[in-house]
Amino acid sequence: MNRRRRPIHFSGSAWGDVAIGIVLFFASVLVASIGLILPLVPALFWFAACGFAFVALHLRMSSHGRRGRAAVIVRLRPPGPSLKWILLGALPMIAFGLAAGGLLQLWTGPVHSPIAPSGPNQLEELASTWSGWYVLLAYAVVLGPLIEEFCFRGWIQRPLERSLGPALAIVSTAAAFAVIHAWYGHVGFLLMPFALGLVFGSAVYLTGSIWTGVVLHGIWNGTLMMVVGFAADPGAVFVLPESLAGMTALSLVAGAALLALAWIGRQVRVRGRTVTPGAA
Repeated sequence: MNRRRRPIHFSGSAWGDVAIGIVLFFASVLVASIGLILPLVPALFWFAACGFAFVALHLRMSSHGRRGRAAVIVRLRPPGPSLKWILLGALPMIAFGLAAGGLLQLWTGPVHSPIAPSGPNQLEELASTWSGWYVLLAYAVVLGPLIEEFCFRGWIQRPLERSLGPALAIVSTAAAFAVIHAWYGHVGFLLMPFALGLVFGSAVYLTGSIWTGVVLHGIWNGTLMMVVGFAADPGAVFVLPESLAGMTALSLVAGAALLALAWIGRQVRVRGRTVTPGAA
């Protein structure tokens, strides 16, 4: 047996895989972020190269011709019939996120976007030009979700499912996902990435495919970027409820969207789960 294999494919334990996911996340983000300081065309080529290299690393074949262990860990397989349910779930996910975000501001006060969490910064300056905006959009919608989902819902969540059970694994991974977004300016607003992490993690678990998490993550980031880009106040993402009627409306929207997500999740579980023999 050939033991000279890259350690990313063979960690030897569930917690070792989790550690690999953490290291891989920070290393990949550091490399990918170089594109944020490049002009538009070189940045897009850099992002594409990073994305292809990242996926290829997980697709590396084993010595017996089977998919590498990394591909199995992250559930690197097509979403199959579940894709239509995931796309359907994007709308209530967006509705819930925006409505819940508005309600959260009653506790946190006006919440600024990830682009400008506490005033002018490098990302805000980047987004101030059209070329910079497209660079940021490409990273937020494509490469960022790819890296984060592979690392969190793949390397971290999948091993934890076997050690802690699916429910606790999804919650734990969502909590870790929220922690890396701890730059929003208020601890209460960590509830947003935590809730989204629950959605992404549940989608990946129910469908058996990492691509469902990548798609939902990309759709959410794209929606947020559009809201920030075309809002009258580019520093604020959500609208603060100013009346009882507004609070009631947002609460109803958030509740209905949550019920819709639960119903869609049930449909995925019953009808749409990807089945790949030998890849569990």
